Amino acid sequence: MEKQAGQAGLQHRLLNGVIWLTDRHAKLMNMERIGIGSKAEEEFLDALMMWNALEFTLRFVYPEYQGCSLGEGRHCQNATPVSCRSCGGLGDKDVADAHH
Repeated sequence: MEKQAGQAGLQHRLLNGVIWLTDRHAKLMNMERIGIGSKAEEEFLDALMMWNALEFTLRFVYPEYQGCSLGEGRHCQNATPVSCRSCGGLGDKDVADAHH
């Protein structure tokens, strides 16, 4: 499997991340007595932070791209634990601030 580069590569990773995070979130919600600070919760939170960092990177490196981070013609779903800046209504204010 060839690794995608550039904007398409970041979007591919973000899409795969949404799939993984959604699946893991559902599993966490179904676990009994998971407890705060469990290994499963830590893995989820680490992945959540990585997803956010990748989404920020996409907006910072490709500021001309304004659409959904998952790709052209896509839209983040309400049922997922994450939403990109375009779909979530945050816009690119934090990215624009980082450029200054």
